[in-house]
Amino acid sequence: MKKHFVVLMGVAVLATSTSGLVLPVHSAYASDALTPDSQTQEAATSDDAASIPVDYPTLVLNRWLSKLDQYTAAAADTDSSDVLNAIANNQSLVAASGLGQSDLVARLTDFFLQDLAYQVKTGELTQKESTQLQQLATSQINDLVSGSWKKTTFMTSIHNNGSAIIHNRLQNIISDTAGIATDTNSSGLRAALRNGQSLAEAAGIDAGTLTDSLTALLNSDLQAAVTTGGLQADLLDKAEQTGAAAVGQIVREKGYDIATTGWMEKYGQSVLADKMDWTIQATAIFANKDYSDVIGALSSGQNLVSASGLAYDDLLSQLTSNINQGFETEWQAGNISAKLASQLEQSAAKQLGDAITQNGYGQSIVGSSNKGIAAESIRSIISDSAGYIGSPVGDLEAALGSGKTLVEATNLADGELLGVLQSRVDNYLSKAVQNGWLNASDKSATKQDAYALLNDAIGTRGYKVPVDAKSYLAERLDRIINDVATVSNIEAADLTKRVAQGQSLAQAAQTDSDSLLCKLLAQANENMNAFVTAGSVSEDDAAAFKTDYASGVSQLLSIND
Repeated sequence: MKKHFVVLMGVAVLATSTSGLVLPVHSAYASDALTPDSQTQEAATSDDAASIPVDYPTLVLNRWLSKLDQYTAAAADTDSSDVLNAIANNQSLVAASGLGQSDLVARLTDFFLQDLAYQVKTGELTQKESTQLQQLATSQINDLVSGSWKKTTFMTSIHNNGSAIIHNRLQNIISDTAGIATDTNSSGLRAALRNGQSLAEAAGIDAGTLTDSLTALLNSDLQAAVTTGGLQADLLDKAEQTGAAAVGQIVREKGYDIATTGWMEKYGQSVLADKMDWTIQATAIFANKDYSDVIGALSSGQNLVSASGLAYDDLLSQLTSNINQGFETEWQAGNISAKLASQLEQSAAKQLGDAITQNGYGQSIVGSSNKGIAAESIRSIISDSAGYIGSPVGDLEAALGSGKTLVEATNLADGELLGVLQSRVDNYLSKAVQNGWLNASDKSATKQDAYALLNDAIGTRGYKVPVDAKSYLAERLDRIINDVATVSNIEAADLTKRVAQGQSLAQAAQTDSDSLLCKLLAQANENMNAFVTAGSVSEDDAAAFKTDYASGVSQLLSIND
């Protein structure tokens, strides 16, 4: 039975913005990732990276202007390399194109309008945002084609000072050392560190020599970031000095342990939850009994101790040893720190002690309803209904707006529509349990509430999906890993593991922070615009949400890049 684990970037670390919505001002992930207990890591990442506050329309314009050389080449029907060569020779875009300024501006503006029209069609921009961008772009294009245009001026919204690059190397310093040393491996190094040795002693390498080798790896990453534009050149020296100092201290520190970050804690809790899911199966194996017999005993009200026929201490010892081996494996792989492994072992022992004495463990446990999750689970009923009958969402919304019920608008029998939507609710609640948003024990009660909301919704004339913009903002920032998973097509569990290992959100998503920011804001804008169209959110609340979501995500990516 999956246990609910704490979401680390939640309302507790959010603050009210000027718009009245909720913003992350100090991420739990960033706090641990960038200022861990170790003074070494603290020194390495003392200056948080800064980001330029940006909303999605501004980002759209900036990214478009960053490709002005390509659009100029297309407008002039010439090769883009010719345009780049002309720019390198200090020519303007007008001169590079061979067109008159007014002609070039007109063609570029037309390209931009085509792009805006497409984004309005997809819902990523509203018509109002498109009109405002058109007005803003016209004067900028005119100035840029006749003056000095530089691609890099418009490329970066998320700035970093190298702290995340340093963090990534420090979190993987043991495996890096194993790659340098010739007669040891990561497992041997971790064991030696846990026994109190320094990294240099464990590797059998002079501390100065090892520091130089590890620093060279780090500097290579920092210099590569400068080359790709991910790190400002004037910040390179400070980043290299900070990183070298951190590496030097770690190499000599007795009993060094990698920093326990918030992302690592979240990953560790997910590992614990997965291990607890196997408690009944493991009990059957240890007791040499059929799984069905153990389930039958639990269903009759017994606990795992009596169902297994084993003594309490024996069963607890075997179950605990089994789970602890899993934590040992994660520690050996560098996915969690030794400190966190120890904490998880203590937590597992307590949970198992309670579980094996609980009568009817895992069998129809009655929990309490999670009202928020129940409401979330029916949020997509209009789009789900439209998809089921093959109708545009807008048509259903118009029908509801005219006073029809969802049953009438779909022209389906009550039972058929209800059955389809209940299955969608069931899938959502299962996902909520899997992702740790909902306690497994609360699923049944939450489902009852969700079904009740669903029944009311499909029979309500002029129904509008209720969305509270403040709660929705907190929800989206709280589950940023799921938003990243959606736009990157990478499983949330894999992303969580990667950031636990020291990667940034962008690195885990296998992209750069600015591209990830653009994708996240595009998705959020599309969703919020749909809510406005459906009448679920006011334009003012939507505008505030967009501003605050962009600010919140920018902060998270700045810290984690």
